[in-house]
Amino acid sequence: MNVFVSCPRGMQYLLEKELNTLGLMSCKPVSAGVELSAELDQVYTILLWSRIANRVFVELASGKIDKAEDVYSHAARIPWQSHFGVDNTFSVNFSGTNKHITNSAFGALKVKDAIVDYFRDVVGERPNVDKDNPQIRVAAKLSKGVLSISLDLSGESLHKRGYRIDKGAAPLRENVAAALLVQTGWGDVCSDNASFLDPMCGSGTFCIEAALMAMDCAPGLSREEWGFDYWVKHDSRKWGALVASANERATTGREAFDN
Repeated sequence: MNVFVSCPRGMQYLLEKELNTLGLMSCKPVSAGVELSAELDQVYTILLWSRIANRVFVELASGKIDKAEDVYSHAARIPWQSHFGVDNTFSVNFSGTNKHITNSAFGALKVKDAIVDYFRDVVGERPNVDKDNPQIRVAAKLSKGVLSISLDLSGESLHKRGYRIDKGAAPLRENVAAALLVQTGWGDVCSDNASFLDPMCGSGTFCIEAALMAMDCAPGLSREEWGFDYWVKHDSRKWGALVASANERATTGREAFDN
């Protein structure tokens, strides 16, 4: 699968290094992310273990766009029923413009219409759009005349680990804090009983992320919802095995940390 892993702008090389440590070697850093080819279990590994990523997109189709109607025809060729059902809600996020597609809302509408018409033709019914809490997130990106349509398997941004119940004013994003910790070398010394001090601690993001790294806790373990939950190609067995392994590592890490 062709995959794009997004991250905070300027941190793509840190993300590339992190993905290498997760066993993904064919990585290409680009603006605000990394492009790569990956198998499903590797995609799950990124989602569960990446501390720096924002989102993980699996490409469904990519092609040249000359005029507005090309967006519709391009999206209509995707076999949507092999990715989600008519009973699932979905949303479309569109980014990029050209001389024919002058705003993202128009591009998103074209993709949405193609998906709805596909299901009407194949199933006789149409799925509903839910912009606030969709079960399936479709992402379309138009760049240099090429439209890429993908599924966002993250759900909410991966910086939302699931542990923050409340937040103070202007909290630091969790993945940005983790990236800064990686740059300081904390990941290389945290397993050797090193001490960590944040003298200007606000909402505690640095301390929490540092502790998670020290205890070998996967940053995605506390998340309850994912963008792949309703994806037809989701493999619950593979995902369950990865989560079970991560839980074992976390338990061992916490015990070592407490001692």
